[in-house]
Amino acid sequence: MAGLEFTEKQVGEQLTVFINGRIDAETSPQLNDELKLAAEKASEIVLDFEGVSYISSSGLRVLLGTYRTMSSKDGQLMVRRASPDVADILELTGFVNILGS
Repeated sequence: MAGLEFTEKQVGEQLTVFINGRIDAETSPQLNDELKLAAEKASEIVLDFEGVSYISSSGLRVLLGTYRTMSSKDGQLMVRRASPDVADILELTGFVNILGS
């Protein structure tokens, strides 16, 4: 199975990470590595989920860990442009409330 694809765009302290692929148990470690690097580069991370077709509980754990990291340094983590299916998962799990989706 192919991994995730990432593209970044940074403007000042805001880093937008465009993600393409499925976020599942296999690709979550790749997402975790990418977001750790992103947290070092910016105080605000925007995850563009337009290209994300699915997110599993392991992917949600990565988002929660990154959210905690960003909060501890007074930063922000946000999700934008999630597909309806992914947006439903974020809403059902309450992530929409903490990530500002």
